[in-house]
Amino acid sequence: GTVTNGQPFQLFGAASFSGNFASITSNVPEATWIFNPTNGLLTASVAPSISTTPTNITVVRINDVNVELSWPASHAGWELQTQTNSLAAGLGTNWVTVAGSATTNRVLVPLAPGTQAVFFRLRFAP
Repeated sequence: GTVTNGQPFQLFGAASFSGNFASITSNVPEATWIFNPTNGLLTASVAPSISTTPTNITVVRINDVNVELSWPASHAGWELQTQTNSLAAGLGTNWVTVAGSATTNRVLVPLAPGTQAVFFRLRFAP
């Protein structure tokens, strides 16, 4: 089999076992190896690579109902946050994470007529 990003990979299983591993050496340096002493399984997983360098959000108005916000696929895992304020208040500290945004790099946001000021930002939250 092949070790796939973010997916556990069973290397072996045993009906019975004893002891533990002093160390595990891998030719995949970014792999995380986990031995589960309750079932004797050794699994390896490679976490997806997420960029930690800030990036921009691309805004595309789809129609009179939705706006599409997107960011590079290398930043999937970042959280999209938003806040809505009056024009007089401007930018504040009342950020709210957009549900499900950390699992994608594209979000459709419904337009809300009468809204005065809406702000968005991407936040890296490891």
